[in-house]
Amino acid sequence: MAPANVGYVRLDVEAGAEDFTYLHAYFRYSCDRVHWSTWYNSPPLKAQNGIAGPVYEGSLAIPRMAQVVYYAKMQEWWKTNPPWSSDEHELSVWIARQDPDFFSREFPFIGYLQVRIEGEKRGVQLKSLSIKVSSAVSGLTALSKGRGRSTTGEKWFFDVSKIRG
Repeated sequence: MAPANVGYVRLDVEAGAEDFTYLHAYFRYSCDRVHWSTWYNSPPLKAQNGIAGPVYEGSLAIPRMAQVVYYAKMQEWWKTNPPWSSDEHELSVWIARQDPDFFSREFPFIGYLQVRIEGEKRGVQLKSLSIKVSSAVSGLTALSKGRGRSTTGEKWFFDVSKIRG
């Protein structure tokens, strides 16, 4: 499966009481499971009474400008005549071998997502946290020139620490 360049996060927090001193939700993303973007604020949704409730939503879209270098590397990789030119996992492995620091400075797609909540409640513990993530990827792909990887079509699993390790 290809990594996403658009994502949506929804957090439902249940803490048992409504007397938060404060509660903030954040998310960040990574291409390679090692290097992470900065944290982005996920604002609370307002309830019908106008008071912020325990539901937080945020969206993330990677601008095309942040993908320019990645797509230039993709063009170089295509010149190597890979078995499947739409295999972004193999492209990412190739990039990491050619330029080991690439994913420490470039964040061209959303491979992984982390969520963080920070807050203070007076004497009440967190009961539950529900995280829903959805994303979008292009459906356009090239035909494979032969057998694909056995993991083609599975969830994104690129981990640069396993490449450089």
